[in-house]
Amino acid sequence: MFQEFVNRSGFNAAGLPLYARLGTQLVIGLGKRFPPLFFIFVLGGEEPIDYVQRKVLRGDKDLPPVLERVMRIHVTEEARHLSFARSYLKTRAAKLRWYGRVQLGIGAPIILSAMAAMMLRPSPQLVAKYRIPKRVIAEAYINNPTAKADNLAAIRRVRQLCADMGVLGNGYRLLWRLFGIDDPSIDR
Repeated sequence: MFQEFVNRSGFNAAGLPLYARLGTQLVIGLGKRFPPLFFIFVLGGEEPIDYVQRKVLRGDKDLPPVLERVMRIHVTEEARHLSFARSYLKTRAAKLRWYGRVQLGIGAPIILSAMAAMMLRPSPQLVAKYRIPKRVIAEAYINNPTAKADNLAAIRRVRQLCADMGVLGNGYRLLWRLFGIDDPSIDR
């Protein structure tokens, strides 16, 4: 259904850029070698879009009916993925040994910052097609306090989950700050 919507939109989606396609191979490997980090990746890709779509659907703007329907279906479908990933992490993180917790503590902020940026900013294809200047992207998404607040809100539930799993304290918090996704309202 989503593919049909894209097909009918008339937009020729180029797919992922090379770096992202290569990164997907690493992610697939995570699913086999270290599933907790794989599920952080799943949440990093799904939570920001879920947040944005729920916000739009709750808003007072009229949407084209097909777009609204696709968004409602997507939110419903993704709820299962999000629920499974959270449940898996809650039950498995408690059983991780120290080195597994270190991997999760280091990997989570790196993955979440990259995924939030990828999901919440225009794709390189759109930027190139419409010749959007870098300064405009920076003004809208990088140096914009509202965009930063939205970015934090979009990953707040994953960050809270990381705090609940105990992989937000100690030196890990510094990584969250370095990647611009530290939220002081969430305690360790």
